[in-house]
Amino acid sequence: MIRNIVKIISTTAVALLVSSAASATVIDTTSTWSGSVNNGWFGSGQSFNVGAPDTYFDDITFSFASAANGKTFSFALSDALNGGNTLFSTSFNIVNGFGFIDVNTSVLAGSTVYALIDYNGYNGASAYFQGNVFAGGNSNFGATGSKVAYSGLDHVFVANFTGGASSQVPEPAPMVLFGLGLLGLAVARRRQTK
Repeated sequence: MIRNIVKIISTTAVALLVSSAASATVIDTTSTWSGSVNNGWFGSGQSFNVGAPDTYFDDITFSFASAANGKTFSFALSDALNGGNTLFSTSFNIVNGFGFIDVNTSVLAGSTVYALIDYNGYNGASAYFQGNVFAGGNSNFGATGSKVAYSGLDHVFVANFTGGASSQVPEPAPMVLFGLGLLGLAVARRRQTK
């Protein structure tokens, strides 16, 4: 009887732990693309207002014109449009019209972060942009350090945010149940050995 109760408690606790997976926010503006192409700005980007609890910026993929294929651009995640703190930086290549950036960086809930692209001197057909379709931010254009925000425009992109490592911390109630289950197993074992 005790063994069955212990099994039920342990199974319930494990199920609760597994079900407390990370939340996720996917921002996808690709389905509403209106056909505009960025050309000659030397750089661009997109701002994001960070919501809770999804404060881990996983990745972003920008859509680019085919003329940009094979180009290598620089990327920075910053806390300001110009002259801010760099939270993450890398370079990326445009392949088949897409620029994928694996960001993997924690961001502060309630803050605004800027996904900034430097075209490294290239000013041909580059990123796709469109009318204002994303309420949580806007596009920006210009060279690094002198970008200008355009509140009526957004880039064509897919961005993924999750709760990150913080959402993987189990809640207290499932942990207590799990602990009770382990304690029950220990007691059952001890009774068997007597």
